[in-house]
Order: sequence, then structure tokens, then C-alpha cells
Amino acid sequence: MEFDLRRLESWLLVILAGACGILLYQRCAPSEVTNHDAAYRLQEAYYKMWINDPRRFATVSGLKDLVPILNGAGFDLPKAVDRVVLAPNTSVSKGTAIFLALPKQNQYSMPIPPSIQMLSPTNKQDYALRDTIKLLARVTDQQCQIIKVEVRINDEEAGTLPSVGDQVSGAWKPTKEGNNTVMMIAYNEFGLTASATASNITVHENHPPTVLLPQLSDEMTFAAGTAYKLRVSAVDPDKPDMVTDVSLMVNGKPLSTLTQEPYEFVFGPLEPGIYMVHATAHDQHGSKGESYIYKVYVK
Repeated sequence: MEFDLRRLESWLLVILAGACGILLYQRCAPSEVTNHDAAYRLQEAYYKMWINDPRRFATVSGLKDLVPILNGAGFDLPKAVDRVVLAPNTSVSKGTAIFLALPKQNQYSMPIPPSIQMLSPTNKQDYALRDTIKLLARVTDQQCQIIKVEVRINDEEAGTLPSVGDQVSGAWKPTKEGNNTVMMIAYNEFGLTASATASNITVHENHPPTVLLPQLSDEMTFAAGTAYKLRVSAVDPDKPDMVTDVSLMVNGKPLSTLTQEPYEFVFGPLEPGIYMVHATAHDQHGSKGESYIYKVYVK
């Protein structure tokens, strides 16, 4: 039988096209599929083993020593690892190794890191001490799964966040006053990371608003059937905080509520009798301040 080189080349192209179709989810060019898959599997195996037993890599400097260790630990690495190289300025022994696939064109192809967008908290937000601060981020990865999202507060580890779909969420309750920086770091199966930071997050001891009714005094008398204008002074002693609402209370029930200055209320006309009058105010953290309760007469 005569050897037909062109027919053989045609069959090889068909086989290669089929392989690329199967491996399309890896987002590689046809010449890079095998090498990229090897880099992916090597990176995944290395990172999983680093999390569980980093001491195994203490004396490992390169792929020549690394591959036997991973094979010995039960990881099935493809033969194409000989087309994978260690990225410059990364280290196997320090847990920073990144492995690059070397395609036929002798150009490096490497995994794409994840991306993370912090939704809460954001820069320059203000909170009261012991407030519950929501931690929320959107995390995406084009190639593989997110292993974890680590939270660091003022550069100290503060746990990890559970992931549901492309969002991670949790909560942080500050225990001391100060200016804070919150960082979230997403890790994928390669060990590649992405981070997002919120800075100048202030936490302070919260004090309720100071509330006064300067026009009232105990046992003051008002005329029945007449309306009076009463002014309320409401000031929050915490500089970054705001008064959100002020209410005039008569016999324990709100007569009226205002959300912005001036806090001037119409008192009356009322039926003859004895009334207990005071004012309340809330700040943006929900802290409530109350004035003195005055006993007044309407005759």
C-alpha cells in the first residue's frame, strides 16, 4: 500500500480539531491545549498540597524536585509538565510558585488570576463601635474555581468568607475605636490571587444626641385652645454623626416627628389637663437621646 502523506496530515488535523473542541472550556489556542492543561494541573496540585503540608516544599527549588513529590502524594500529572516552567520571581518553597505553559511559538501562556470587587464596606465610611459591618464582594474567575476569600483587617488575618455563586458575604463587629483598612483576597485553584481594599473606615464610641426643650420649665401653664410653637435643640456630640430625626413627645406618644432643622413643633391646642412633655432624637447609628420630661398644665 502506498503511503499517502497528505491523507495522514488530514486525519491528524481532524483529530487535533476534535481534541481542541473537547478542551475548549480551557480557553486555549490549539497549540497550547496540552501544555496549558499541564500547567493548570501542576498549579492546582501544588497549591492544594501547599495549603495542607507546606513543609514538604521547604527545600524544593524547581520542577525537577517538585514533580516527584506531587506524584508521590497521589497527584496524577501529565507528561507535558516538561513543557511547563516556573515563572520568574516566584518560589516553590515560599508558596508563591506560578507555573507557565510554553507553547510551540516559545511564548509563555499563563493562567488568568481571579477578579474581586468589594461592595461593602467602602472608603471613608463611618461606624459606631460594636456596629455590625457588612462584608460583601463580587468575585469572578474565567478559568477555575475560587478556593477561598480571605479577609484582612489592618493587615491582620480576620477569617474567610463563604461563597455563594459569584458573591461572598460576612460580617465584622469592631471592638475598638480607630481608623481601619479592610482587604479581601480571592484565591483560585492555581494559587493566583486578586485583592480589593477599603480604606479610612472610622470606628468610634457612639454617644446619643443631646436634646433640650429650652422654652419649657416644670409646672409651666398654657392656655387651653391655644397653639404654641416649641423649639427643640438636638445636637450629636460625635463629630462625624448626624441627627436623623427628632420627635416631640406628649404623654409618652409622639405628637410629631421632623427629619431636618429647624426642629420647631406646634404644641396645642389642647384640652385642659396635666401633660408630660419631652423630646427624643436619634443619630445615624440608631442611638437615642431624650430631653428632660416636663410636667406642664393646660388651663
